[in-house]
Amino acid sequence: MERPTMTAPFSYLDQIDTGPGIDCADSIHYVLEPCFLCHSAAQLKRRIRIFAAAAAGKLEREGPLRMNDLKTDKWPKKLPELSEEQKRIKEDFMEYWHEVLPKRYKLFESFNQNYPLAWRPALSRKIRTLEVGCGLGEHIDYEDLSDQEYHAIDIRPVMVERTTKRFPSCIVKHVDCEQGLPYVDGYFDRVISIHVLEHLPNLPDALKHIHRALDPDGRFLVVIPCDPGLLYGLAREISTKRLVRKRYNTSFDWLIGTEHINSPSEIREALDAWFVVEHSTYFPTIIPVVHLNLAIGLTLKPHL
Repeated sequence: MERPTMTAPFSYLDQIDTGPGIDCADSIHYVLEPCFLCHSAAQLKRRIRIFAAAAAGKLEREGPLRMNDLKTDKWPKKLPELSEEQKRIKEDFMEYWHEVLPKRYKLFESFNQNYPLAWRPALSRKIRTLEVGCGLGEHIDYEDLSDQEYHAIDIRPVMVERTTKRFPSCIVKHVDCEQGLPYVDGYFDRVISIHVLEHLPNLPDALKHIHRALDPDGRFLVVIPCDPGLLYGLAREISTKRLVRKRYNTSFDWLIGTEHINSPSEIREALDAWFVVEHSTYFPTIIPVVHLNLAIGLTLKPHL
């Protein structure tokens, strides 16, 4: 079912008294995501009232967003400048984290890598797949490449080089997806993005290019972190923060401040301009609330 787009998910509480129903299970995270960030009991009560309105099917909705509906003044986002030492640490850590994650956090990694496998088209030819942000090829290990023409791109040359060596049958390229994709329109049946969209300063442009390269009957398969989120924040304290302090003797805050720059609600808003959510699931609780989970899996079909 097509997910309705809320006209005003947070700030128009007093106007929420009429309007057709809304798919609460798919959209409720828009309502509850800020609850743990409330600074007063009054703010929390406002969020709860919005939640009640959503559950009662009273939030106004309208058709899918388009690019001119987005608040474009925040895109592209400007990242803080880093020292040369910080740049070195950041690049080293990104490569190191791609090595550590599959080994230490297997349950989390299993969800990340298995979710995109759920949708595969039945075609008489080889499936054309593009993975955006392939890292060290962690996801390719889960794919059956025998019936695919598998393409993968990454912005980091070291990732491209290592993935090419690991999977010589795949076509791996050094590409910045925000600047464009070197493929003809509608070429791919599947586009996969696992923990990438939260990193992109110019996310709307990247999604525009992905939409162009995806077949109208294809699917965009996405996994994003529940960051910022209560459970995700707790998990970070015992994982990435600890690793950074131990390996580099430095704060993790400046590093993540230049990496996880897009929240789940911002990503969903940007996606709505080009895609319709066909399926979504939350991990590990299944309850569709950002603060109670670590990741969200999304299956999206392109707006025609």
